[in-house]
Amino acid sequence: ILNLESAPPMEPSIQVELESFVESAGDGFEAELLKRDLEDLKEKNVQLEKQLRQANDAKAQLQAQVDDRDKKLKENDESILDLQRRIQELTIRLQKAGDQTDGQG
Repeated sequence: ILNLESAPPMEPSIQVELESFVESAGDGFEAELLKRDLEDLKEKNVQLEKQLRQANDAKAQLQAQVDDRDKKLKENDESILDLQRRIQELTIRLQKAGDQTDGQG
């Protein structure tokens, strides 16, 4: 124990080299972890972008179907209104024709 206490302290340059070696080894490991994380995130990003494109395509298709149905509903509404007007006209004409035949009879 006495020898360790009386031994000269380690030279600073050796200590710095050891610390930098340990830091370099740690940095390499950390760099590998970061590279793997980056690759994982890139892959997830690609998958999410693909899902987003698919969702947007599906949304566009559904919107096209909704627009088509809306157009058909509008056309049907217009047809119904035209038919109602025609029915009303024919009903009035029929009533007038009936009134004229009643008066003649």
